[in-house]
Order: sequence, then structure tokens, then C-alpha cells
Amino acid sequence: MAMNSEDLQLLVTRAMPFGKYKGHLIADLPGRYLNWFAREGFPSGEIGRLLALMQELDHNGLSALLDPLRSDNSLRAWGVSEIMLPWMNKNRFPPVVASKNFWLSRNGCEPTPSGMS
Repeated sequence: MAMNSEDLQLLVTRAMPFGKYKGHLIADLPGRYLNWFAREGFPSGEIGRLLALMQELDHNGLSALLDPLRSDNSLRAWGVSEIMLPWMNKNRFPPVVASKNFWLSRNGCEPTPSGMS
């Protein structure tokens, strides 16, 4: 499988568009879910290519290679406040990051629950 830097960046910025893990970053999908696609067949197109790449990385224990790519830009894409970024960089990644429209945790991105904004 050919790998390029653009695809690696997409793994940490592109959300799963469908299924059980809809809204979760592709890089954060569980290995068992990726392995299911490997057994049953990856979807066609870009999403299938990215899922196959992530499955290969996960299967070979190389998921940590994506950590340096988890940048301020990928967090800004989810609407994370500029004020939060220095704290997040110092402390790696908080358990939950709230923004005006979404909250982002290690489990993915979801609409902000009422009373949280």
C-alpha cells in the first residue's frame, strides 16, 4: 500500500462519515472495527483508502506515528477555541474539550449537550 503525507494528515483530521463510529476521527477508530473492514471489505474511494491505511498502521503497532500530526490545525477544524490551545499543547490532550458547537473527547466529536456551551 502506498502511503503519502497527505493521507497521514487526513487520518488525524477526517471524521468517519457513517456507521457505528460516525464522527470519530479515523485515527481514533478501534482496531477491531478496522479489522472488521479488512475482513469484510473496505468501502470504495478515499474513505476506504484511509481506513485501509489506518488498519495497516494499527495492525503493525504504528498508530503512535500519527501523534505528531495531531496539531492545533486539526483541533481548530472542530472549533476548539484559540484560548484552549496553549493549555492543550502543554498538557497533551485533555479528556474533554468543549467548543461552542461541539465537544471533542478521546471518543470523538458530538454536538455540545445543552447547558455546556
